[in-house]
Amino acid sequence: MGDGIRAALADLPFAFAVNPQPERGLASSFRVAAAHLPPVWAARPSRWPTCRW
Repeated sequence: MGDGIRAALADLPFAFAVNPQPERGLASSFRVAAAHLPPVWAARPSRWPTCRW
């Protein structure tokens, strides 16, 4: 991730989750991201936002 992108998002309620093994594919990135969700989101899928296209 570039320093400019990190600086642009610094004031937002946003956190970066770094995948230490990106060569393992998208599933490993998803696992890292899911592991960094707040407990209420991880434990209660009913609270996940829905996509309304």
